[in-house]
Amino acid sequence: MMQTHSSAGIAQNPLLAAVQLRENDVFNFRYKPDEAKKRFEPYHCFDGTLVVKKYGEDKLYLVDTYWGSGDSRTFTPDEAIEKGELTFLCNLDEMEDIKEMETLYYDDADIVKMHIHAGYRSRFLIKKGTQRSLAKMLQSIKQKIEDEHSKIRSAENSLKWHNETLKKIEAGDTSVYL
Repeated sequence: MMQTHSSAGIAQNPLLAAVQLRENDVFNFRYKPDEAKKRFEPYHCFDGTLVVKKYGEDKLYLVDTYWGSGDSRTFTPDEAIEKGELTFLCNLDEMEDIKEMETLYYDDADIVKMHIHAGYRSRFLIKKGTQRSLAKMLQSIKQKIEDEHSKIRSAENSLKWHNETLKKIEAGDTSVYL
């Protein structure tokens, strides 16, 4: 059963009132050490990325992205504060999705990576209107160039080894590895 919390209850908790949860807020969540000890494998089937969802007119809950449904990893705001530590990441309404390859164009600080289903799928987001970063693009292209040089060095070493093996085989040595 999905657990929900009314916005009236948020106002009664000073910490939650200060947070002012909004629908589609995204938080990283880590269990508090004492809470984690109470649970068998607390992070099994749990991403620790919680999205605030609205239920009905005024009830909010935080749901983990692993399953994306109201299972035992759905928290009321009070439960999330009581059982863990929340770190705000973004509000999905203020973000736009980008492809992973587009992360080469933006500063790392401008990118939010949401792990979904234990990272088997990831969602990359940037704040709407974020501009490309000259520094990040230079870093990215320099890394691509270094990667290609590395491939060339590797290919040259492989060719050297294969040519040495060829000479051994031509000399009648059949004990070599191919």
